[in-house]
Amino acid sequence: MKRRMVIAALVAGVLALGVGCSDDKTVGEGLQTEGFDDSSSTTRLGGREETTTTVATSTPAQTAPASTTPTTAAGPAIGIEVRIQGDNSTSQFAPSNARIYEGTCARFTNADTAVRSVVADDSSFSSGDIAPGASANICPSKAGRFNYHDGTRPYAVGTLEVLAK
Repeated sequence: MKRRMVIAALVAGVLALGVGCSDDKTVGEGLQTEGFDDSSSTTRLGGREETTTTVATSTPAQTAPASTTPTTAAGPAIGIEVRIQGDNSTSQFAPSNARIYEGTCARFTNADTAVRSVVADDSSFSSGDIAPGASANICPSKAGRFNYHDGTRPYAVGTLEVLAK
């Protein structure tokens, strides 16, 4: 009996605060987290936690140059689509942690009403301006983990992990 009263009180408190799930979202929807290494954590601009994975390469300090244009006549192979969203969204990039394989691209689609862009923190890629409704393909040529931000909103951050084939 006491247990039911405690549960009822908790539910009533949550409802009174207006906290709850909406019908249009699913927890973790769109996130690809399989294989992410949570062994280390750092705080990024805006106080958001981020995990970091070290990828072994044949040469130290190797960065992955990227292309923002298709590399084949048939067009690029798209490994994932990332939506760039407005400030009123839970996350400005959906998903904010994306994963692709070498040889594929991440397509960034501007779902906001303002011009946006995608810029790697290490300057290895930049999309240039992306108009509302338009897209840009980021096609890294090497495996690695790339933190990026919106060039118009430095607090809007994400991570692109490129896995070796």
